[in-house]
Amino acid sequence: MGDPKSNRPPFRVNPVFAVIIMVAITMVLAATLYVWAESGCDGPYAPVAAVTIDNSTGNYTVRILDIDPEPDIEDVGYVLLNTNWISRESGDVLDIVNGNLSSNTVIYFDNDNNSKLSINDTFFILSYENGGLAKEEFTFRLIHHPTDGAMVSVELP
Repeated sequence: MGDPKSNRPPFRVNPVFAVIIMVAITMVLAATLYVWAESGCDGPYAPVAAVTIDNSTGNYTVRILDIDPEPDIEDVGYVLLNTNWISRESGDVLDIVNGNLSSNTVIYFDNDNNSKLSINDTFFILSYENGGLAKEEFTFRLIHHPTDGAMVSVELP
């Protein structure tokens, strides 16, 4: 009801106008939620790798069985974690291509010389028993730098 001292009728909103405003607000909220949800789903993903591990020589050989897509080696890092998840060695794969074991426990062999991490490329990991840092149950992980995502994470047998 209006002010008793005034002869003005109470302020009222036209029902049609109210419905239009509510529909507009609902559409803006729906569009905002859609954009927010889609932005979290369309980000770049780290390539996914499948590997096999061989330790028949007393050291560890990690061979790439499949990887999609094949990243450039300058975009890939590695980390060797102990059983307490503390890094024992880490770096960029580019720095250990066909390297020597005098300075690293991990060496990468680009078997097809394409400067990409690809099928049949291998990582040689020197075991603790042979002068390296790697031990049974340590974790070897490949990291994709552009996304900061793990490409593969495997426990050494």
